[in-house]
Amino acid sequence: MKTRTRILLSLLLTLTFIVTFSGIAAADITIDFATGFATFQGGTVDYAGGNTPLIGTDIVIGLVRGIDTPANAGPAHAVGGPLGTWGVLAFTTGNFGSFSGGVYTFGSGGSLTITGTVPDAGINSNTVLVSAAPISATFQVNTRELTVLLGHDTKNADLLAYFGLPASTPFEIALGSVHTEDIFAFNGVDPYVLGGSFTTDDALSTDIPNAAVPEPATMLLLGSGLLGIGVYARRRFLK
Repeated sequence: MKTRTRILLSLLLTLTFIVTFSGIAAADITIDFATGFATFQGGTVDYAGGNTPLIGTDIVIGLVRGIDTPANAGPAHAVGGPLGTWGVLAFTTGNFGSFSGGVYTFGSGGSLTITGTVPDAGINSNTVLVSAAPISATFQVNTRELTVLLGHDTKNADLLAYFGLPASTPFEIALGSVHTEDIFAFNGVDPYVLGGSFTTDDALSTDIPNAAVPEPATMLLLGSGLLGIGVYARRRFLK
């Protein structure tokens, strides 16, 4: 009986270690896009009022960095593209949800893209580097900070290969941020108090981190392993 118990515990501990390690490894991998090397700010964030989305246009992206990636982790790599020598972030959220305490909330919907080049990764023609959908967001009027709350995304296969990752690696955007310079009211409605429509001046700093998420196969492995251990234990018990 003691031998059987040791076997069961060994199997369970091994399976737990494999699944936990796989999940942590995936969660630590991040590909981060930011203003970075860009020598100028650009882009706007606009809300037309009513039941409409928040829209970001021509927001400058100047670098991409791999964090804990299997290859080329650490150093920042310049992103070029449509805006002179810099890449471009564009997004549309879901429709307006609420306004309270100087914070606009926009529901889930729309999409986000980052377009540009990454010469260090051999990407020398303008292409979509990141495509995410759906996304939701909040916009804090007083600090003029946009926070992207969630968006599952796919990345350029050549970019992932450069960082040593399979093209099928799933990612999600969590707490990406865009800080803008000034905010201006549309139609004379004060966006600081009444929640009216607005547009912003240049985006000053942007940070869009994309974290890898565990593969569904990891959870399938856990479930299958636990089921197998359960069957094994039942058979031993019946004997």
